[in-house]
Amino acid sequence: MIYFRCDVSEKTGWGHLSRCLILAESLNEHTQTCFILSIPTTSVAQRIRAVGADIHALPAGLSYAQEIEYYPTGLQNIVIDLGHRHNLEAPAALLKYLNALAREGKDIVIIDGLDDDSFRDKRAPKVKAYVQPYWGVEEGATPNSEHWFFGSEYVLLGKAYENAYKKRSPQAINNILVTFGGSDPQGNTIKALEGLSKNDNLKVRAIIGPSFSCEHIAQINELRGRSSIEIVTAPKDLMEHYTWADLGVCGSGTSRYEAAACGLPILFTAIYPQHEQLSKTFASFGTAQYMGLCSELSTDDWAAALSALRKAPENYISMVNSIEDMRHDTHGAKKLSTTLLRVFSHEKNNRD
Repeated sequence: MIYFRCDVSEKTGWGHLSRCLILAESLNEHTQTCFILSIPTTSVAQRIRAVGADIHALPAGLSYAQEIEYYPTGLQNIVIDLGHRHNLEAPAALLKYLNALAREGKDIVIIDGLDDDSFRDKRAPKVKAYVQPYWGVEEGATPNSEHWFFGSEYVLLGKAYENAYKKRSPQAINNILVTFGGSDPQGNTIKALEGLSKNDNLKVRAIIGPSFSCEHIAQINELRGRSSIEIVTAPKDLMEHYTWADLGVCGSGTSRYEAAACGLPILFTAIYPQHEQLSKTFASFGTAQYMGLCSELSTDDWAAALSALRKAPENYISMVNSIEDMRHDTHGAKKLSTTLLRVFSHEKNNRD
């Protein structure tokens, strides 16, 4: 059995949960997986069970270190994806947790972010494996782990995206997909939609995540009454929407990689200041245009970026061609799951 520990709430953590679900679904072809978390919402529980994983619910109000007492008997292998903003800014609780697990001899795999969004505290224990599933990871920055799996070959994408590539034609950019994750607490969706609506002859499709606030949804619906916007609520995956679109508009999460797998150029923004460098790194591959930090963008910025791209089709064609040149491995989850099974099995055999 392989256990997963991640946080997800109404305001954060959907990207972390999503990549853990992708990995768990692949692992479930060979072993059993289980998610350890505080009592999940209905939507979170449904997504976990949809990939064939179990749920071990924790009592409310525990610190990370305290919750270990309530872990299943026999837990040995655990994949931890807790590098969200709160823990990066105040790492004491996460450090205490990791050290407690290490003292108990658990086999720990950490899925981490990149650059300023990475958790690499010198006070953390050495772990079995460290995973950074992104483009642009620098090979010299070795983490404190026995194994390190990183780069484009380990990008975690759902099965729906394995054969989803479609090369766009250099025609007019008319179909626009707007997607900002499961909760979008910054309200980027409404800001982008208001900006895009200032361009003519567009078909805009907006994705509402499962944890969008009622206020945000109301704003989107009000704008839809004044503009031609199609709303899609909490779809299982976005493949058909990426295929439909000529251009994507999104944040600095998994959507960038999903869009690239589908051959879709994007305009994207950094959700947090710590995402600035990794966003610039991603944009350097030429497949996307980085807009800057979301808190600094206005509706006019989104309108101007789209207008400029429509007036300069050569830039759009360059993005399309860059995606074709990259054509990154869309079987990262399968490769990573196979690799982690070997790591966990090896450690088990050594103990036996």
